[in-house]
Amino acid sequence: MKKYICLSFVLALAACASDTSVKPVYDSKYNNVYEATCNGNSYTMTECYRLANQKCDRRFKVLNQSENVATYVDDYGLFLNREREVTRTLLFKCL
Repeated sequence: MKKYICLSFVLALAACASDTSVKPVYDSKYNNVYEATCNGNSYTMTECYRLANQKCDRRFKVLNQSENVATYVDDYGLFLNREREVTRTLLFKCL
């Protein structure tokens, strides 16, 4: 039983670690546009802003931001909680 609890804990940590990222987005108008994603219930949009601060050395302009919440219902009409039900994106450019 302990083995399964430890394995579940390790898998949960690995899933949490991969829910934030910054990737370049190519736009014809701007050269340095990036998209930060901060998905999951354990993050907020503040985490996306923190990633933008790190990427642009605290000098950036927000072009767009979005936050979507997905609701999952099982066969009996009961709500299900899932770790990745919230998706957040912040589109920004460095100044």
